[in-house]
Formats: sequence, C-alpha cells, structure tokens
Amino acid sequence: MENPRQRKKGRKAGGSKERGRSTKPVDNNHQAQTRSPCTLCLVVFGAILGVLTAVLLILPCPADPQEYSFSDPRKLEGPLAPNTILSRTEHFVEGKVIGPESLVTYKGDLYTGTADGKVLRIRGEEVTLVGRTGAPPCGTYETEPTCGRPLGMRVDSLGNLYIADAYMGLLKMNISTGEHETLIPMDLEVAGHKMMFPNDLAIDRDGVIYLSDSSLTWQRRDVFSLVMEMKPDGRVLRYDTKTKQVRQIMDGITFANGVELSPDQSYLVVAETSTARLLKHHLRGEHAGRTDVLTDNLPGLPDNIRRSSRGGYWVGLAATRGTNGLNMLDAVQARAWLKRLMFKVLPMNLVLLAAPRYGLIVEIDEAGAIVASYHDPGAKSIAGGSEIHEHDGHLYIGSYFARFIGKLSIEELDRL
Repeated sequence: MENPRQRKKGRKAGGSKERGRSTKPVDNNHQAQTRSPCTLCLVVFGAILGVLTAVLLILPCPADPQEYSFSDPRKLEGPLAPNTILSRTEHFVEGKVIGPESLVTYKGDLYTGTADGKVLRIRGEEVTLVGRTGAPPCGTYETEPTCGRPLGMRVDSLGNLYIADAYMGLLKMNISTGEHETLIPMDLEVAGHKMMFPNDLAIDRDGVIYLSDSSLTWQRRDVFSLVMEMKPDGRVLRYDTKTKQVRQIMDGITFANGVELSPDQSYLVVAETSTARLLKHHLRGEHAGRTDVLTDNLPGLPDNIRRSSRGGYWVGLAATRGTNGLNMLDAVQARAWLKRLMFKVLPMNLVLLAAPRYGLIVEIDEAGAIVASYHDPGAKSIAGGSEIHEHDGHLYIGSYFARFIGKLSIEELDRL
C-alpha cells in the first residue's frame, strides 16, 4: 500500500521541478532581437571588407614590384663582429647642415652638398655658403626638384667642383665663386633615355667622369619606391670633359648608386643598392666592358664608395639588414604581391620602419672581402651613413638625412 506521506512528498518534488522549468518562458522574438544587432555588424563588416578588397584589386599599382630573394644575412662574426666604435662618433657642425650626402677636401677645407640645395664650405667649425644648385623654396616633396639636391661630389686640382645633382644633372661649380655650369642636362637623351636620378660620380686622371643614374623610373624624392620596386633600370654614364661626349657604359643595375675608381683606374666599383652588393666593371684590359660581382650579400644597402688610405674601400650603408634579429626588409622584398599592396595603400617611406636601428660602416679590400666593420648598436650616435671621407686624421661620415656630419678619429678604429 502506498504511503500517503511519500505520495505527498513526491507531488511537492515534482511540482518544484515543474515550477523550475516554467519559471521564465522562452521569448524567441526577444532572442532574435538580441542577436540581430551582432548579425548586422558582421554583415556590415563583411560588406566593407569585400568593398575594400574589390577596390584594392581594381586600384592601379603605381609600380611594377619585382620579387627578389636575398641570401641569409651574413653572421655578425669575424670582421663583422659587433663593437661600439661607431657609437663614439662626434656630431660635427650639428645644426648647421641638413643631409650632408657627400664630402670632398680642397686646400684643407671640407665641402658638402645638403638637402636644401646648398654647397657649403666648412673651415674649422665655421660653415659658409659657396653656392646653390637650384633655387628656394626648399624642404617639401613638391619643391625638391626646383630646390636642387647635390649628392655625389668630387674636386679636381684646379678647384673645380663636380656635382651630381639629383634634379639638375651633372654640374661643374667654381669652388671660389659658386658659379656653375651644366655638363649633362636632365633633358639630354643618352642611349635613348633622359636622366632621372643622377647620384654619384668618380673622375679619372684624364678628366673622364663616371656618373651613376640610379633609375629611369623614379626621382630621388621617391627613393623608397625605387628601393622597393627592385627594377633593374639603373645605369652608369661616361662623360669626357675634354671632348664633351657622353655615352652609357653600364645598364640593368638595380638602383645604381655610389661609384669609385680602383687605384690603378682599371675598373669601376658600383654600388647596386637594392640588392646589397657591389659590382666591378672593367674599363681596361682583356675584360674591358665586362661587369662582375665584387661582393654580395652585404650587411646593409650600400651607398657611396670611397677609397681607404689603408687599401681597399670604405662603404657607407644607408640601412642595415640582419643586424637586429628579424629581417623584415628581406622578407618583404621576396613577396611581390605584398609590395604591390603596399604601393597601393601605404607611403613608401614607411619601409624605414622595416630597417633595423643600427649604425654600421664597412671596409673592404680590392678583392671585395670585408676586412673591418664599425658598429653603433641601436644607432645611439649615428644611423645610416651615406659616405665615409678621410680628412686630417679623421673619418667624416655623410648622411642623406642627419643634421650633422659624423666625425671619428682614425685612431679610434683600433680601440675596441
């Protein structure tokens, strides 16, 4: 027989469960209303993403970026072992120069060209104006072509200053008066092309000038686009100061930059900046006209090249690679699709963010081997060096952007 108490208790328990299940009825309409704003957000986001993707696909790319796969960067060991020698660099004439790219010495004075179109004389700590390659105003993307931008410079024994100006062409300036004449104008066609980006020069004992024209596509103000496109359309021209004849002797260079003659003037060393290597172009002998690779896989992007008094050459590095772990610049260069996207939506000067903050200059011998390197880890004193010029027991280090000239005693080079 069923116990009444148990039956009553069971009813209470069952009733409790039923009440628990039916405490709050499900409101399907309310749940739908709760979900709908989130769903709408996803739909809108998806639509925007689709439109942006379509726009990116439709937008024309202002460049034709090429893939380029670098070898793994050299290990920082042996002659590339890190040190802090470059961090001892003095900021010479700080605040008196803007982007002193190249340097020459004449009768004990230093001369340089700057980003505001000026050619300056430096005597001690005093900086005076010699002349201008263009005319102000200066300082903006729009005004740079008319302001002028003196880059590579050389001087002869008579005090004639030869200047590769990025917008005015090859110039010859009287170092005393500042008056100048144009030797190769920008509108002169050589081998079917006008110059787009005159950059550096070397002059031999017979008065023949070798001039790099960095690109047939990009001007200096678009230099970061030039670096990223990796298009081999740079070249080297030969100008005879006696006959006034000019011709092209090298082409197919991916950002032709610094040039220097060998001590016996039998070959020309040319910096191929974007590929981080130096080329050797034979001028005389059985290999005349042939171009070889002098050194490859440099620890940075080479700029100007100048002879070292210890034999060999100084190479300025505009940016380094493989010096601070992750090598972003090399990774980007190997992906044409990524560079195409960057060209469409980003300012190309952002490529600087991919370069390590690290100061480095290297010295190579005539065979192209790196024999010494001088470092400033973290670029506390100096970052990119455009040129290394020896003068009065010091290295003077140029820069395309700094507001000083680096100055380092040659005696410091052996003090680790």
